[in-house]
Amino acid sequence: MIAGAWAENAIPLRSRSLQSFIHLPDPARDGPAFLDTVARLVRDEGCDTLIPTGDSVLLGIVPYYDQLARILHVGCPPPDVLRVALDKRLTFRAAE
Repeated sequence: MIAGAWAENAIPLRSRSLQSFIHLPDPARDGPAFLDTVARLVRDEGCDTLIPTGDSVLLGIVPYYDQLARILHVGCPPPDVLRVALDKRLTFRAAE
């Protein structure tokens, strides 16, 4: 398992369960570099699943969901569902 983050101030995670920790390009600032880095991890490290760990990560990958889903399993719902779940106004409307 490889952990990653794109926040500039991210503290590298350490665990016996982790192979490594990498700093990723911020998808909001440089989507192509983010996708290239993920593709390299799939190709070179055999990564096959992306597990988003919070709302900010989900928001960051929504624009690239389709491209990511072509090369690995994205462990979250598709963008149309995510947009409702992440926008509390839409969530409230869906619950009515």
